[in-house]
Amino acid sequence: MIEKETINFIEGTAIALSMYSAREYVPHYHADCLEIIFVLDGEADLLSSYDFFHLKKGDFTVINESDVHCIQNGRDNLIASLYIDLNEFSHQHEYVKYLYFMCESFNVNSMQEKHCPEMRRLITNVILEIIKGDSDTERINRLVQRLMALLIGKFDMVFYHNGREIPENQLQRYYRIIKEVEERYGEKLELEDLAQREYIGTTYISQFWKKMTNMNFTEYLNSRRIEKAERMLLSTGKSINEISLNCGFSDPKYIYKNFKKWYGQTPSQHKKKYEGYKAKGNRIITYGYDEILDKFGRTLAYVNLDEEDTKLMRYAEHAGDWP
Repeated sequence: MIEKETINFIEGTAIALSMYSAREYVPHYHADCLEIIFVLDGEADLLSSYDFFHLKKGDFTVINESDVHCIQNGRDNLIASLYIDLNEFSHQHEYVKYLYFMCESFNVNSMQEKHCPEMRRLITNVILEIIKGDSDTERINRLVQRLMALLIGKFDMVFYHNGREIPENQLQRYYRIIKEVEERYGEKLELEDLAQREYIGTTYISQFWKKMTNMNFTEYLNSRRIEKAERMLLSTGKSINEISLNCGFSDPKYIYKNFKKWYGQTPSQHKKKYEGYKAKGNRIITYGYDEILDKFGRTLAYVNLDEEDTKLMRYAEHAGDWP
């Protein structure tokens, strides 16, 4: 079965860092935290939920809480994984655990594209602050606060689909609805119930939800149910009938239908594929903080530079001016 990977956060912070080179990284998931995967060099294939990404140097993406993911076919890479403890942000943003981030540097709308350089800078600054010998936890926390504010304010699913700023009253309604879905996906959940809770008409809330997510409510609800079902399928010994019941599908045939829609295969085929990934085992090299700057300091320095500045840096390096 696929296991939960435990994260040890840096004392006094809401962050953890792992830097590694990976050929294969077995399927796993994390509870109550986000993972930001940032490729500093080389390339790798990433499978996360029903997404498949080929990551190259400079790419970053967010793994949402509890999403099963793995790395395959890594080549000559250096990867940083930042883990953010969502529990530490719940008092600042009551809906943060219910958000679904769509933050992929290679798949953004025009609004998000403007914020990708800032995201890279923040990620890199967090890494550099952590790995230096006298890291400042207060500075780390300030950087992580800025990183989370950027994710919440620009890279949640609602901003991905709309590509614009959203009025606060609409945003709060969206948050309330996603909370209902995340807490009650295993129950019978009708749009009419949500309309009553929001004191608006069913037609209006249907149009509102389509505008916010680019999906009708049933499609969205089933997408969340099937992601919950995938984790149960891969990480527990529950039968399809049990999973179907736990995830709110009224009949097991609907879980098969939605697996085919979102994952392109049956549950048994999907499980067998991930068992194959797990059987390969981890083929990774993990680096300690003390060796990262020595081995990869230049790589980190180049990450945020444009082409002209990179040429100048390399010229200085060859001229002997690199410290």
